[in-house]
Amino acid sequence: MQLEVVRKIDEERQKIQKQIADTESEKFRLKEAELKKQIDDAMKVNEDLSRKLKQGSQQLQGEVLELELEAILTEPEKKARSRPRWKLYARRLSPPTGPRSIRSPRRS
Repeated sequence: MQLEVVRKIDEERQKIQKQIADTESEKFRLKEAELKKQIDDAMKVNEDLSRKLKQGSQQLQGEVLELELEAILTEPEKKARSRPRWKLYARRLSPPTGPRSIRSPRRS
């Protein structure tokens, strides 16, 4: 009779240990799944931010190029404005000089 009681107690102990192991295993599996989901979410956020950063970088490059182009296009205006007006008109009205200004007579 004592042997039967010991066997029943041992069987109950094994059942309880198995239940505890199953419960702990389930907790671990759920925790692992939760961490994997957090990692996946963090990776998606990282990819989104990287893409936005690249778009922002391209936009910034475009703005810089636009400013450089604007500076190039307005540079002649600035140079023209910096000269006195009489020099601009004098240059236009002065006769041509140099080797190109001497024309050889035309031959018929």
